Amino acid sequence: MTPLARFAPSGPVTQPPSTVHWGYCDPTVSTVPEAQRIEAFHTTMHMLHQRLDLLINLPGGKLEKAALQSAALELAAH
Repeated sequence: MTPLARFAPSGPVTQPPSTVHWGYCDPTVSTVPEAQRIEAFHTTMHMLHQRLDLLINLPGGKLEKAALQSAALELAAH
């Protein structure tokens, strides 16, 4: 899983089917004041926490490789 947009694959994805990219803005490259950067870190952390919580709490039948890939891609749409 790559959580930040700047680390997204730039070419065709030839990785295993359980790989997914969740594109979040990278709060470290911002030129806004420090208070806004801190808020951006909190927002990104919260969004990652939500998706990871949903992913690790999937029912057992969804943990097979193909089902896990599908679930991870579905979460990426949120």
